[in-house]
Parts: sequence; structure tokens; C-alpha cells
Amino acid sequence: MRIGKIIKSILLSFLLLFVGIFLYHSISSYERLPFVGEMIDIGDYQLHMYATGNKSTLPTIVLESGSGTPSSFSDWQYIQPELSKITRVISYDRAGYGWSEGANNDRTAEQIVQDLHKMLEVSGEKGPYILVGHSFGGFTMQLFAHDYPKEVVGIVLLDSSIIDKGPKVTDSSVFIQGTLRKVGVMRILGEIGALPVPEAVMTSEISREFLYRNFYNADQQSELKLMETTEEQLIPVHNQGLGTIPISILSSRAEEKEHKDWQALQDNLLQLSTNSNRLIVENSSHYIHHDQPEIVIDSILDMLNETTN
Repeated sequence: MRIGKIIKSILLSFLLLFVGIFLYHSISSYERLPFVGEMIDIGDYQLHMYATGNKSTLPTIVLESGSGTPSSFSDWQYIQPELSKITRVISYDRAGYGWSEGANNDRTAEQIVQDLHKMLEVSGEKGPYILVGHSFGGFTMQLFAHDYPKEVVGIVLLDSSIIDKGPKVTDSSVFIQGTLRKVGVMRILGEIGALPVPEAVMTSEISREFLYRNFYNADQQSELKLMETTEEQLIPVHNQGLGTIPISILSSRAEEKEHKDWQALQDNLLQLSTNSNRLIVENSSHYIHHDQPEIVIDSILDMLNETTN
């Protein structure tokens, strides 16, 4: 019996040492990350913004990532540099993501839209804007255009989330995931390739570090728990529509595995505007801007040409 206790103590000591090493590595790795962009104070917290390209009379392109995407900088790494050769491009981290600070409020789409608008206003990044939203970011960009129609000249949606089909979570899964992050298990799983997340969110050291550091933190939990509230906020947008604003809808086939009616639901987005079009992007995961960046860039540039001619 005594020998068993000794063995258990030794194993526990090794486990604590192992976790401690990983936590130390987490801190040192984070400190080595090269900071890019700037922090914008919007009142109670600061948001990280990355602005590239020259300001001109052309519309500014604003990029919005999907839910759970660790870093906007990495998320748009194949898109922003190319678009910046032609016009001003803005990507940013929502509160609780990337370099942005956390927020002490409900993370609904409406709150996120107000944060984004305040950030653009404070930073002096004036419109008109072409809004590009991936997945959950499609929700926020639709709502932004509804709230500020005079500032938006075009929208590009990439596998946009659909009302009643957005990601849902249970309190138990939120607790488990958050706890795993806090004790360093997320990092351990990630380093051995056992973390069940899309490959696209692990494409760079920056993405991995922010995933390990922020995954299922309070803000991200709030964003997911309040998904039904967000969807309710989108209902008036869909009922009223967005008028004649140009909208390009790019859809993958990846979501068909979970939603057999995915393409029909994506077709419904065409009703948002009398000036809309849709393209099914083949050979792509849900992260179209990672797998088929040329198609995304061409679509955004087409929108830019349409809105300036």
C-alpha cells in the first residue's frame, strides 16, 4: 500500500512538472510573438487593428473573421497583402481574440458591430467600406450594413453563418474546453497534433499561440452562448433586406456534411439584396480564404471595380 502511494506521488510530481514546463513555454512563446498593427482604445477596452495599403478615394476593405479564429492577422494572411496593393485594408481582433483585450459585456453581433464601428471611427479609418465576413463574421457584416447603410458600398460573404444553423454550445462543453486551456492541456494536445480544431486555425505560430492562450475564454464563451440572441438580431436584417447594395456570396461544400440543405440556405442569402450573386467554391474547406485565396481576392476586386465604376 505504501509503495503504491509513493508511485502515485512520483507520477503526480512528474505530471505537475510536465504541465509547469508547458505553462512556462506558453508564457515565453507568447512574449516572443512579433506584434503587428496597433491597439485602438474604444472606451472600456482596446482592440487590435492591422491596417495596410494606402488611403485613397477607393473604398476601404474591412475583414471580419469567424468565431473561434485565434488571430485575424494570420486568418487573412493570404488575402490582405494582395488587396493592400490596391486599396486600404483593415483586419482586427474582436474582444477576447488575438491581441485585443477582453470585454465585460455580452458578445452579441450587435455589440461586436458597435465595437467595430467605434474602432474605425476612433482610428480615423473612414468609409465607404466593402465588408468581407467569414462564417460568423458574415452575421456581423450583414448587421453592420443594416446599421450603417450609408457607409457600406459592398459585401462579400464567405461561407456565412445561417440563422438557426449557427454554432451552438452546451455549458458543459464550454466548461471543459475552458478548463483544458487554463491548465495547459490545450497546448499539450496541440503540440502532439491531437487538438480537434480545423487545420486552418493552426497555420502559423501566432495562430497557435493565441489558440492556446485564448480558446474558450470569457468573451469567446459569451459569443457562442449568445448565438441565439445574435440570430434574433439578424432577423430584422433578413426581413427588411439591404436594398440594392452589391453582395457576393461564396460558399463551400464543406458544410453540407452537417447541413444537407446548406446550399439552399446559402441561396436564401441572395434575397438580402436585389443586386446579389453567388458562387459555389469547389475543392475548399469551410475556410475558403485559406484554400482558394485567388477566388476570394478576385471576388473582392470585382466588388471594388463594381462599386467604383
